[in-house]
Amino acid sequence: MTAIHPPRFHRNGTGTAYEPPQVEREDDRSMSEIMGDLTTHARDLLRGEVDLIKAEAVEKGKEAARYVAYGVAAGVLALVSLIFLGHTVALAFDTFLPQWVAYLITFALFIGSAAVLGLLARRGFQNSNLAPTEGVEQAKEDLQWVATHR
Repeated sequence: MTAIHPPRFHRNGTGTAYEPPQVEREDDRSMSEIMGDLTTHARDLLRGEVDLIKAEAVEKGKEAARYVAYGVAAGVLALVSLIFLGHTVALAFDTFLPQWVAYLITFALFIGSAAVLGLLARRGFQNSNLAPTEGVEQAKEDLQWVATHR
């Protein structure tokens, strides 16, 4: 007969790592005991995979939050800078145009730039993948392994 020792999970630098169960030969257990162990080990395996997916999602969330914070800080600084730039551009147009036309042209330049940058940001977020793909793939592989070794 074959004895299957439970799988082991340990934390590494990127989340939870899985070590497959150790298999030993020569077991005197009944088929029902073996099936019970298989069920227990499969449950433990799935729980470990869920933990891995959670850890990966938290890690990716922290990374995304850091980049969002950088973007917000850059946006605030850029806004303050744009206020001064806009006023400078309007004053430059004011030398040869009426003041209201100079400020209207400046407004059009800035709102057009904001629209382009907003569309670029939208496209970037639509193309980004924040799902925990590694953990999900590992869980699928483990489920397939369990299904083939029933």
